[in-house]
Amino acid sequence: MIQTNKKGFTLLELLIVITILAILTLVVVLFINPVEMLKKARDVQRMSDLATAKAAIVLYLQDNASSNLGGTAHCITGTTAADGSASAKVNTSLIVTSAGERTGADAGASCGATCYASSTTSTLAYKNDGTGWIPYINFASFASGAPIERLPVDPINTGATGGTPGVNSLYYRYACKTNNTFELDATLESDAYKFGGTEPKAGIDGGNSPMRYEVGTNLNILPSSAPLF
Repeated sequence: MIQTNKKGFTLLELLIVITILAILTLVVVLFINPVEMLKKARDVQRMSDLATAKAAIVLYLQDNASSNLGGTAHCITGTTAADGSASAKVNTSLIVTSAGERTGADAGASCGATCYASSTTSTLAYKNDGTGWIPYINFASFASGAPIERLPVDPINTGATGGTPGVNSLYYRYACKTNNTFELDATLESDAYKFGGTEPKAGIDGGNSPMRYEVGTNLNILPSSAPLF
């Protein structure tokens, strides 16, 4: 009769294998950096959202000769949105009242500071009929079909601290001038894409704000510093 000796792993060998696997897992996680990957994914969505909104507004202006972005009721006449009461005509995707509902066309004119009291956006902000966060423009009125079914909203859509708008606030902004030029912008959060990153998108887009990613036909409408609303 032939006898065979079966030898299993010793406790020390198992501990060595587990330690090696733990080190390899840590190295992979640090190399991939899943948190940064999620931030980059949201930034890509932000840039895509603004590109879609810009294209829809341009199509709206081209739809017929009488199209306009709202005139003096909704658009800025000064040099920048920071001029006096013009800041009331800067609309953001973070538009909610204390009751959680939008109450009018322009954020500042409608509910002032209470617009930023909550980071929970009402579903009304998504509306594409001129009552959403991009006011007056009724995308649903196109005879050939709406170029945008619902307005995009920032994937996080919140104020920087306590709901107060700031440089690091994650929401979209929109403003227009009475000459039918407009601007949209967003804050990018990934280390790669934000200002000073390895692949910066903000700060090299030709706009007046080095901190926010800007698109539109006039990149000097929205204020570059506080008040950002």
